[in-house]
Amino acid sequence: LPLVLLTRVILLPQRREYGSICDAKANIYTYIYIMPEPVSIHQNDKVLFLREEEDHAQNQLEADYEKCLNELAKTISGKNRNVSGDISWEDQFKTLHEYVDELNLRHFLETQSNAIHVAGTKGKGSTCAFCESVLLENKVKNVGLFTSPHLVDVRERFRINGEPVGKREFIEAFWWTKTTIEKELKMELPAYFRFLFLLGLKIFKDARTECLILEVGLGGRLDATNCVREPKVVAVTSLGLDHVEVLGDTIEKIAWEKAGIFKNKTRAFTSPQVPEAMKSLERKKEEVGCELVVARQIDLDGNDEDGNNTGGEEKVELGLSGPHQRINASLAVELVKEWARKTKHRGILAELEKEREKKPEAKLVLPDTFRRGLEKTRWPGREQIVRDEHSKNLTFYLDGAHTEESMRTCAEWFSAHVNAKRKKDGQHDNCYNDGKQLSSGMCHNVFLFNCMEERSPKVLLSASVDVLKSKNVRIDTAMFCPPDSSALGLVKVEDDKKNLEWQEACATTWREIEKVKGLNTSNFSNSSSSSSISSSSGQTDVRASVAGAISALRRKADLVAPKRVDVLVAGSLYLVGDILRQLKKLGVK
Repeated sequence: LPLVLLTRVILLPQRREYGSICDAKANIYTYIYIMPEPVSIHQNDKVLFLREEEDHAQNQLEADYEKCLNELAKTISGKNRNVSGDISWEDQFKTLHEYVDELNLRHFLETQSNAIHVAGTKGKGSTCAFCESVLLENKVKNVGLFTSPHLVDVRERFRINGEPVGKREFIEAFWWTKTTIEKELKMELPAYFRFLFLLGLKIFKDARTECLILEVGLGGRLDATNCVREPKVVAVTSLGLDHVEVLGDTIEKIAWEKAGIFKNKTRAFTSPQVPEAMKSLERKKEEVGCELVVARQIDLDGNDEDGNNTGGEEKVELGLSGPHQRINASLAVELVKEWARKTKHRGILAELEKEREKKPEAKLVLPDTFRRGLEKTRWPGREQIVRDEHSKNLTFYLDGAHTEESMRTCAEWFSAHVNAKRKKDGQHDNCYNDGKQLSSGMCHNVFLFNCMEERSPKVLLSASVDVLKSKNVRIDTAMFCPPDSSALGLVKVEDDKKNLEWQEACATTWREIEKVKGLNTSNFSNSSSSSSISSSSGQTDVRASVAGAISALRRKADLVAPKRVDVLVAGSLYLVGDILRQLKKLGVK
């Protein structure tokens, strides 16, 4: 019997290339089940052996994944899209169609993916996340979401049923895509985002995706995602001035580029737009030959779209906070309904019909499955709150806002939380008295900011300051820090040897704004790794790394305890992502 046991231990089933912890665990259970009595003789040795195998497989998986990231980083050119002399954006887009065809991904994209295509300036990601959650709640199988940018891990760009694609699946799809392009097709790899789009199509094809939600990366007309020729439905979220160096310097020009995703005989939906933007969308609609519909708005209080409570509507809870999310959720509801109509999805159509019969007086039909989907929606890095488990009085309020309007919205969200805490503490609602700041009471507020150099820190910071002061929220410390990652690289840099000229410029801009607007800041602990400047209007703090910024914030939290330290992080999704990554590294869930 011992010889039989030894044989069974040695002849373990061979693992797949990258190993499988689940398979290994399953083998343990299998052998215990087959030989329940004698297996206990050598069980400890066997479990130890399998654990070593699992550890080796996991280490190999991590090494293989890191190799993929290093290879992927080579596709990042760092060139501006509109630099003269480079291959035109139009030519690159035309070539991308060739890649899709040569990789045999066209059939999946046009006939199997059942795509929902979303462009816009603000709320693209949130709208896509609402769509994903509602579809999953309605039992749609294998819902794929292609989005950008990622916050912590590049696999976030490829979500399947609400979760990032697994590392093993990513690795296999990555090498297939890269090898096929270079070895079989004898073509050069496309640039970063275009390569990720092709990689995504392979990932979603292998996952047998039944609905693929495509979030436009930039613009619309020439974006990689616009390779899809026959989406089931398209949409444009709220528009504003962004990426003007590429898309144009007016809202009309930007709207025209975004409307480039409109397709003949494919219904297009839009959030309410300013007249100038709407005019461009209407012109594009006429040119393409499609129907354009302004999404009906959900009333979160349960009223109909005329504001009347007929008794047929229930209050709608959204998983994403902020009044602006009503606009995104309303658009998502219209997209899912149209998608169900075009794909003849029996489950969703049955839910809609059931709701119509139950509430014939309701103008906006919203089944329970839709309500639950909207409520369960989560979108990391957008109005996300993370409490530091190390410093119990330190809380991060993270939002990837990076446009003037989104910075205002972000400041309103932060202000609402600060004022709610202040009210709970029984503090005075006004931080200002005849222009002078009052005590910040039980809360020390920090604004941690960075933005890309193509943006105006004066515009973004001014927008935030206007809202904060109007809401009587005092900023005790303004901190500036570069992200560890950026659009120019995947490799994380966490040392303190960075050029901080941009962050110093942002700090100077803040001091100029606070001097004019009177949003004074107070002192912050200094250290050798920071640059702090005091003036009659307060002090700013420049940190060289995200790790250094978090360390300084933790020290401050310890110093001012039991006061709370609330940190608003905004201006850059890269900064938000690196804060999340660093906190995870420090053990914060």
